[in-house]
Amino acid sequence: MTSARFDFDGGLPAGWTNGGASPPYAWSLGSGTTPSGSCEWITGPASGFGGSGSYLFAEASSPRQSGDLFELTYDGSACATLGLLIESVELQCRMYGHDIGVLTVVDAEGGERWSLSGEQGSAWGNASVE
Repeated sequence: MTSARFDFDGGLPAGWTNGGASPPYAWSLGSGTTPSGSCEWITGPASGFGGSGSYLFAEASSPRQSGDLFELTYDGSACATLGLLIESVELQCRMYGHDIGVLTVVDAEGGERWSLSGEQGSAWGNASVE
């Protein structure tokens, strides 16, 4: 099976769009701890998945409020250029901290395909969404 892999270490790859300065908000590219990492409870990872590199994160601490929406979308263009159809999405996520909301994967028609909510611990987790 042929697949496309997107690495966000250098920023957003072609075809990906991030939210903005108002809802939906933009995810931030980081490495090391997140801005709230100076608190007693460090919630941001020390590095990206696998122990190195950077990661995208949504800061849940102030000034964010419960219910704030962060959005990251993919238009399918890189896959289309390679003659690929999007059959599944695999992602690694780390949802750690008391202000964690919901991470949702939505298809092109707006249908919810997968969701995970609340604090999941400090380890990176994997998800595969058909």
